[in-house]
This record gives sequence, structure tokens and C-alpha cells, in this order.
Amino acid sequence: DNSAQNGGGIYSLNCNSLEIKNVSLINNEASQYGGGVYINECDPMIENCIISQNIANRGAGIYFIIANTQIVNCLITDNAAIGASAIGGGIYSNTSNPDFVNCTIANNSAVSYAGGIFVYSSTVNVENSIFWGDTPQEIFPPSADLIAEYSDIQGGWSGNGNIDADPLFIAGDPFDYHLQDISPCIDAGLNDYVTIDYDLDGNVRIWDGDGDEIAIVDMGCYEFGAPPVSVEPEPEHQIAFKLYQNYPNPFGASTTISFSATDLHKLPQIRIYNVKGQLVKTLLPLTTHQSPLTSAIWYGKGENGKPLSSGIYFYTLKIGDKVIDTKKMLLLR
Repeated sequence: DNSAQNGGGIYSLNCNSLEIKNVSLINNEASQYGGGVYINECDPMIENCIISQNIANRGAGIYFIIANTQIVNCLITDNAAIGASAIGGGIYSNTSNPDFVNCTIANNSAVSYAGGIFVYSSTVNVENSIFWGDTPQEIFPPSADLIAEYSDIQGGWSGNGNIDADPLFIAGDPFDYHLQDISPCIDAGLNDYVTIDYDLDGNVRIWDGDGDEIAIVDMGCYEFGAPPVSVEPEPEHQIAFKLYQNYPNPFGASTTISFSATDLHKLPQIRIYNVKGQLVKTLLPLTTHQSPLTSAIWYGKGENGKPLSSGIYFYTLKIGDKVIDTKKMLLLR
């Protein structure tokens, strides 16, 4: 809810080093350029950010000028370029070379041109990203020097792996642009472009979302069905744990989840998540004393005791504040 002439949320000029990470820039306004972010002669890293519902005359979400910028895992939505000759609802790139990786740019608007991104004297790279629902155009001008690969762009754009299909976002609050389970953007990106191992939710970035046993990154800022990023276990000579595949799998009435531990200082937990990454049940092991093999039984019910529906679920072994491992199981009613 901030306002300025340029850079309603953040104004950066002639900086040598800038990192904008894990930040939400919402409801800011600039009378001229950069409602959310204004970057001038700076090469920042913008990572895991929500830039939404900002207003400006040009570059309502982000305005770049003379910037070589990497934007990763960002949600840039519902921004509006308003006023006379308003351009670039989501992004305005002026004499810059931004690189968008696994970003979702959607439902931005501009009075004149480029609801998604306006490209002026710039070279823009787009990988594993989604441009959808921006008005009056996703990208302007049509001859823009924009290189896109493995991205979903409404109206189509030439490039390897690009598609033009409704991404099927989950309807909900203004910031919910997660993918439905039948989205064409699931497992449709290219793993080579991934630079960090988590998505905007902090979940595993490269995940087998379509269940074909091949882990491929999704398009956009969210990875469908992925569990939280695991924390690496301590070296084996200090603490050694192993999480086993549940049995039976698939299962109907109940299944047993086992793990082994050579050293146990804190109470272990088995946490179960649905394909949306939501925690549905926490299990304590049958025995908490130090033992070569410990197990817990899950009856396919949530925390409220009601049976859950058939589908894929993920379970993690958590010791203290560390997630040791994650595995997948199938519940069939």
C-alpha cells in the first residue's frame, strides 16, 4: 500500500548488488513507472516473490531500464497499467536483458499495450514459465526480441517446447495460481533451466506430477504435487536413518510405514501430505525407544478421523526439525 512517482514498492538506482527474495509486493502504486518494483542500472536477483495488484502508468508490476536481471519462481499477477498511453501491466523492459525462469505472469492488464510484458530495445529470455490471461496482449510488440522455451503462452509463441493451452489454475484467492491435476503445464518444462531446488511454496522443484515415474519440472512458479524440500540428513557416522516404502502399496484399509534409526535423540514423526502439498495426517511411531526398526500404521484417515479419498499421497520422516526422506504411496478405496 505504498505510493511514489517511480517504484511504489521498491526503487533501485545504480546499485552494485541487490537480491529481492521471499518478498510480497502488493497494492503499491507509482504515478509513472514501476508500481511494484523499479530497477534502473542494476542487475538484481528477484527470487520467490509475489508481485500483485500494483498500479502504474508503465510497468505496473516491474519496470526495468538498463538491467540484466534474473527472475525465478515469481508470481506476477493482477497488476494494472492505467492512465494515458499506459503500457506493460505485468512488466516493462526497457534496454534490458531479463531472464524469467519458472514464473507465472497472469491476469495483468494495460490500457494501451502489453498486459503481460512490453519489450523495448531489450532481449528477454523466458523458460518454464506461464503467460496467460493478460490483456490486451501477453507480449508486445509482436516482433519483440523475446526468446521463449518450454513455456505456456496464450496466443502462441515460437520456440522449443512452447504450448498454447489453458494452464487450468485453481480458482481461489488472488494469489492462488496453483495448477489443477489435469493442467497441461505439469511435467512440461525442461529440467536444464532449473536454478534452485524449490518452488514458490518451498516444495521440491523437479517432481513427477503426472505419475509416470519420470520427474520433470512444471511450467510456472508452483510444482504440482511436490512435497516440502527435504533437509539433508546429518553425516551417517553421526546419525543414520532410512525410510522404507509402505506396505502394502497400493492399500485400502491400512498400510504400515517403517523406518530404521541407529541413533534417535528426538521424537520422530511420519507426516502425510496430499498432492496439493497439504498436511493431512501426522503419525507417531508405535515405539519411541531406540530400535533398529520402527513403524507406524495409517488407516487412510485425516486428522479429523474421516476417511480420505483415493489418490496419491506423500509421506515424510521428520526427526526434530529435519525432514529425512519423502516417499509416495497410493490409497485405493
